[in-house]
Amino acid sequence: MKVTHRMIGKVCTVSVVGEILDQDVPELQSYVMTLLDNQAPNAFVMNLEETSHVDSAGIGFILMLYRTFARIQIKFVLCQLGEQVSTIFDMTQLSRVTTIYATEEEALVSI
Repeated sequence: MKVTHRMIGKVCTVSVVGEILDQDVPELQSYVMTLLDNQAPNAFVMNLEETSHVDSAGIGFILMLYRTFARIQIKFVLCQLGEQVSTIFDMTQLSRVTTIYATEEEALVSI
């Protein structure tokens, strides 16, 4: 897994390349929480365009982010889910709980 980010004003876009698996969650959580502390964004966009798979721990992590950000009033959206990841989100009904956009541009406009 490789994680990158960029700031667009006060919006932080995080891109994940590869898989989000159980062993990756602590690193990804640390990365996102460090961004939250250091960059103080108003919103997060998680781009999963190049994410090939998300296991149950990854699903749990994304759900935790959604709840954490909602509690502290920071908007959190997902975008560009590939076919396999989209199927996983539909099967776990995570797509009903989170906000998902087809493109990063649509996600950014929504914020």
